[in-house]
Amino acid sequence: MGSLPRAVQLLEKTWTSSPLMQKIYSSPYHVIVKRETGLAGIRAGDRILSLGCGAIPFTAIILNQITGCPVSALDIDFAALNKARELLEKAGLKQIRLIAGNGCSIDLSGYSVIITALQVEPKGDIIDNFLSSAKPGARLVMRVPRKTFANSYDPIPSQYKPEKEVSQPMITFGKSVLFRKAG
Repeated sequence: MGSLPRAVQLLEKTWTSSPLMQKIYSSPYHVIVKRETGLAGIRAGDRILSLGCGAIPFTAIILNQITGCPVSALDIDFAALNKARELLEKAGLKQIRLIAGNGCSIDLSGYSVIITALQVEPKGDIIDNFLSSAKPGARLVMRVPRKTFANSYDPIPSQYKPEKEVSQPMITFGKSVLFRKAG
């Protein structure tokens, strides 16, 4: 993981104690997650997994708010998960379940939609896990770093060709892409 993702990770852990900073930090993601929801065609009954939720699991929260679907949020960082747990408990958000684990090895067969944070890595291994363990028809949405940040964030390997994409208004990533499990 590059220095920029590490800095963001540290800031998230710090900002969990400040509702104002949480609101400021997560505000641009409402548009992003709404676009990703449309890209993945999320509908009632989908089981959603947010990979790389961090200490402020705003993607999972926004997904739940937009879709009404229960969301599981996974992270490999136990300290981030503990902060996220405290935040969710304070907010009374019960439809978001936190999971400690690795997106490269977790069984994805119970999820119809997986949305990854920009900082998850290695993206190729996550796609391989998706292709081997997800059920046919499952959708994977990944955020793609802009060329300016290619050295800070793991890119999607060129052998993987997404089905669709949507542009995003972020400095660090300019689009989200969709992969669908065939079958």
